[in-house]
This record gives sequence, structure tokens and C-alpha cells, in this order.
Amino acid sequence: MYKNKKVGLALSGGGYRAAAFHLGTLKKLNELGILKNIDVISTISGGSIIGAFYAMNKENFDLFTRQFEEVLKKNLIIRACLSFRFLWRALLLLGSIFIFAIMTCSLSWTIIYILCLAIITFIFFYKIFPTTRIIKKLYDSIIYKKKRLNELPEFPKLVINATNLDTGTMFSYTRTKSFDTTYKYLYNIDPDFDTSKFTIAKAVACSTAVPYAFSPTVLKFEVRENVIIKPKLVDGGVYDNQGIYRLAGNNSEYKTDIVIVSDASAPFVKKYYGINPLPVLGRIMSVMMKRIKSIQFLQSIYEDKEDELWEIGYFSLDWNYDNCLLGFYNAVRKDNIRTHLIEFLDITDEMKDNKELMIAHLKKSVGYEKIVKNGLSNEEIEFVKKIGTSLNALSDKEIDLLTKHAETLTEIQVRLYAPSFFN
Repeated sequence: MYKNKKVGLALSGGGYRAAAFHLGTLKKLNELGILKNIDVISTISGGSIIGAFYAMNKENFDLFTRQFEEVLKKNLIIRACLSFRFLWRALLLLGSIFIFAIMTCSLSWTIIYILCLAIITFIFFYKIFPTTRIIKKLYDSIIYKKKRLNELPEFPKLVINATNLDTGTMFSYTRTKSFDTTYKYLYNIDPDFDTSKFTIAKAVACSTAVPYAFSPTVLKFEVRENVIIKPKLVDGGVYDNQGIYRLAGNNSEYKTDIVIVSDASAPFVKKYYGINPLPVLGRIMSVMMKRIKSIQFLQSIYEDKEDELWEIGYFSLDWNYDNCLLGFYNAVRKDNIRTHLIEFLDITDEMKDNKELMIAHLKKSVGYEKIVKNGLSNEEIEFVKKIGTSLNALSDKEIDLLTKHAETLTEIQVRLYAPSFFN
């Protein structure tokens, strides 16, 4: 049945942890014969790192897997801090403190100088340390080898997403163009910008530019005489950290009928500790992103009309396997599951009133015991939840656990929520 449907894959943000998790998703989809039929891949931040690398190397999946595992073992944060562009600036600042201290021979004046220097550095941080440019150069040399967007394959269509600080919406890169539809309403112009000759590294760097740590990338387009627009781009996760928007939005040209969402974004920790404004600001951002995620989850999975989105297989890194079945049961009880899924899985009215009976039936229908045999224990799931979302190198153990966890969740959720692949 899915042969007549357009299929989309969303790869969320979450740094290297997300990239390793998505590697497991791609492995399982390839094993199930689904990956070759994906029409559109929508990526955010960490998902963009692996999404672009897969698109470049999709003809040899085994080679892609081996090469990307090696990428995940390279610490880009340390390499960025040790790069000449970053190091000479840092040494210059530290050296100026040393020279000032020797010249003045005064501890008090040296402390005042350090405070003034710290304030100036904070105000002009992105001018002094062009962090996004540094990471882009590393992407180019280590991962994407200076390949350009127009060298990406036509199929599947890859959509690399960033957040436009000017418009407050999403700015997306594709093989042939980039766009932010807001400009159509602001300036009455065609929102497509020719960025096909941009490097893939530049697009990914925009998508992974986490606020505060990385500087916004400023693009410049002359759309007509005396009208110049300058999108300022940061991490796509600020607007949509799951990557669903381009695949499920009603007005999106990349809207698909079946959507698979691999979500490795940071789980929301239910405890908060903070004694100064910075942790409070960070917590506020986490709450806002949690709300966006919840809204997307409800609208895309439980409240979407069947004629708008046929099927969606959604799974999140912090889920355990039994809760996938329990979540399906609860959704059935609330009549929030699409009718054809009920029919395909042969769920009877008797099962709707008997949790044990339905869950036993679901386990048999999807082959649950066989799927989870190679999955993670609850203790291991707790371990992978705590892996950082930075670009620090991952160990072999971390990569193995993240990929196994994603493979297990992918098959459970796709068999439950997107059975058209197996019809």
C-alpha cells in the first residue's frame, strides 16, 4: 500500500548523540527495505550531520556506516578549541593580561583589566571567536570534503533546516535552493534563494549552530533593486527540534503521507537546580522546547486527520520498549488511533477493554519478543539518556548502545504505527 504514498523521515537534533541514534534508525530502515523508498529526509542539527553524510554516501550503505562511526569518534569541540583561528585569539587575550600585569605591577589594576576584558569579550564574543566558521571548516575537512549542495542526490530529497532569527521561522537548504516562506509575505518576493553552490558544511553548520555557543550565520540576498535581506541563521532545533514541520505542515511542498520520526532530543529532566539567572534561562528554553515537542506529538500522531497524514511512526530516545505498547493501548482506548491501524492489527472491541489481552496481542502481531531480544536493558536506556548532546567524541560502547536502542524502537513503532510497509 505504501507504494502509492510519499514517505518522509525526520531526524531530530541532539548533537553526536542524536547522530549515533539516527544511525541505528537508518540501519533498521535499511534492513527492513524501507530506507530505499524514503522520498524526503528532513533534518535538524545533529540529524543534519548524519542526514547529509548519508545522502552523500547512500550508494554503499555498509561503507557509509563504517565511515560515520569513525566520524563520531572525532572530538570536534577539542579540535575547534585547538584550531589556529581559535587558539591565536585566546592566546592573544591571555597574553594581554600577562603583559598588563607585568607593566603595571599592580594586582588591583590587573583585576580591573581582566573584568573589562571579560565584558568586552562577552559583548563582541562572536566577532572575536567566530565559532560557527571554525566548526564549518572542520565539517568541510573531516566529514563533507568540501562537497556542495548541488552535488547531493535528487533522491531522496534532503531538507537541512535552520532557524531564521530575522523572521522567527524555519530556513531550509535543499540541493537546488533554500527558502523561508515568510519573505513572501514580508516583501512579496519569491522565497527561493539560490544557494546550490554553498558547501554542505555551511548548511550543516547553520543547522547545528546552538545558541550562545555558536555564532549566527548571516546570509545576504539582493532580491530586487534596493531590497537586500540578510537571514541570520542558528540551530534548527530552536524552531522545530524534531524535524516534523517540513514533512507534516499543510502548506509544505515537502509534505509526505507517511512520516517516520527519529527523536533523540534531550529528555526533559523532572528536577531543576539553579541559583543564578543562567540556569533559569536554560530551564526556560527547555520548557519551551518541551511544549513545542508535545504540541507536535499530539497534532501529528493523535489529532491529525487520516486524510492529511496516513501514518506516522514516532519514537524518542528516552522511551523504554514496554511503554511503546502501553502508549498504543492508551491511544486506542481514547479513540486516537487511525481506523486502518486498528483493522490491520486485528484489534477487537474485547481487547479495548482488556489491557493485558491487547498488549499480549500486540506483542504477537509485531513480533515484539524477537525485536527486543537485542535491545537495551532499562539501566542501559538510563545510561544513553545521560550521554551529552555536544560534538564531543563518542566511545564504541556509546555508539553501540545508541544504535541498538534506535534499531529496536524503530522496528516496534514502525510496525505499530506504519504497517503499510508490511502489508
